[in-house]
Amino acid sequence: MSTQETNGGSSSGVLLNTNKEKGKPGRKRGPVWIHFNDIGTKKEGHIGCKCMYCGWTQTRGEPAQMQAHLALSCSKVPSTIKIEYLLLIKQNAEEQVTNSTSTVSKKRCVNLSQTRIDKFYESDQIDSTKQVLCDKAVAKFFVCCGVAFHLVSHPFFIDMVKSLCNGYEPPCSTTLSNTLMNNELTKITVDQQLTLDKESDLTLGFDGWTSLRGKGLHPMVFRDVCLNAMKLLKNMGGGENSCSELVAQIRAFTQYEKPYDLEYVLGIDNVFLWWRLCNPVRPEEHYIQQLAMKILSITPHNAGCERVFSIIG
Repeated sequence: MSTQETNGGSSSGVLLNTNKEKGKPGRKRGPVWIHFNDIGTKKEGHIGCKCMYCGWTQTRGEPAQMQAHLALSCSKVPSTIKIEYLLLIKQNAEEQVTNSTSTVSKKRCVNLSQTRIDKFYESDQIDSTKQVLCDKAVAKFFVCCGVAFHLVSHPFFIDMVKSLCNGYEPPCSTTLSNTLMNNELTKITVDQQLTLDKESDLTLGFDGWTSLRGKGLHPMVFRDVCLNAMKLLKNMGGGENSCSELVAQIRAFTQYEKPYDLEYVLGIDNVFLWWRLCNPVRPEEHYIQQLAMKILSITPHNAGCERVFSIIG
């Protein structure tokens, strides 16, 4: 063997060793890491992450949670990036269902008239398609019925599920509250965005009369304000008639009626002049002024705690 061949072989071996040393072990990072900074030390092959836009942190950077943060939670991420990851999460969820369906379809066809073996005993396994459908049904039940997510791991709930379908494995609370919820939220958000993109000349409106529970918003808020105002005025020494007059003044103020219909000019008027002009009554009847001064006298520091508690009662 010549000297050149020996040198060539040794040099190529050095290059291979150098490339191996430069290469980082483990799975390559996904593109989602572009939007996050590394924090902390690497433990068990994982390292913490911090969002470059809002400062959200995670002690163990998980790509699925990072994608969900950019798509659903981050309030400062650019809209283009938000839409990109919304579509990505929706696509991944759809591919999961498609892959599970194709896996079942690849199995050999069975004659419908042939008796199935699972007719005589209940199988302890179900196909992936049914698993996905059951997971969605469980997520819908917990969300729509307002059930706490941690109850999915309760022994009684698992016993009930197993009695209905022995082969179904319910998700853990983390999977239910993170993965399944993120997939459904992403799907709804993307569908709404696609629907809005097709529309034109939209007007944003606000229904201020009913809440999700069917209760009025504006009447309930106004009632709470009046009750609290009457309570504070009573603590200040006001009587029943004074409380009634205060509620009447608040009602007139919210309806922009006289004497609260005067315009306020920036740069010329000030709050005190406008307020005095709106209340041409005797000083002892300035209920709204007294109430406002009493509320403003509540201080957040420790020295005023005793006074705060005495006012609120």
